[in-house]
Amino acid sequence: MGKLPCHIHSSHKVIDLTETGRAFVVGDLHGSYDELRHELDRVDFNIQQDKLLILGDIVDRGKQCYECVGLLAEPWCYAVLGNHDEMMANSVAPRSEKAFWRANGGGWFDLLSQTKQEEVQAICDRYVERLPISMTLILADGATIGLIHADAPADWHDAMTGKQPRMEALWGRNRIRNQNCRRVANVDLVLAGHTSNRNIVKLGNVRFLDTGSGFKNGYLTVIEVGNSLEELNQNIERQIAQNEARERPDIIFELVGDYPMG
Repeated sequence: MGKLPCHIHSSHKVIDLTETGRAFVVGDLHGSYDELRHELDRVDFNIQQDKLLILGDIVDRGKQCYECVGLLAEPWCYAVLGNHDEMMANSVAPRSEKAFWRANGGGWFDLLSQTKQEEVQAICDRYVERLPISMTLILADGATIGLIHADAPADWHDAMTGKQPRMEALWGRNRIRNQNCRRVANVDLVLAGHTSNRNIVKLGNVRFLDTGSGFKNGYLTVIEVGNSLEELNQNIERQIAQNEARERPDIIFELVGDYPMG
């Protein structure tokens, strides 16, 4: 089991899941609000006691980014910062340069009314700017589960103590590009997103849950964490088998939403 370091950096959040209620982790959301609500209804998600944990990239590409931004104000919703979330936070101010964000799927913001744009800016100021770059979940059996948007460090303590490079955490793809199966030290399992795949990808003790939401033929992956590392691994394997049985078509890397680009 991964041991916690003596000092936790402000960019990291530790959540104890030994209390009552369930927790569900969802891969990159990318504006897929209706699909998320469908998945939460399917598992009888209880907003009074359950937790939703998002692996970053709440916005862009999909059709309901405005609705997804509002999730951050819900007390049952937690998220790590994704690169698209950071692009949004850097671009929503009226005089900000938005070309880079638009080119990456952020054109939905231009189509909002001024009132809704101001609402998004307020949520960015209050919530997005405070999102942790990584999280550690503590399960009832004592297992530690890391959450990060993109690439995990070689040693999870680097994430917890703020030593991991920000670009690696938000944009990195080295592990998945190199098919690196070395275990991340000082953590039992890491759940990540960022790189869209047809199904969950397993590399060492890292699981990539981004299955292309916001792209054509993509979909959301939602996993119940459970009370133990064994239960979480079983839930992941069950989801992988279900995804394979559905014979999903390959992802087409074109945005679902119709937004101005560049």
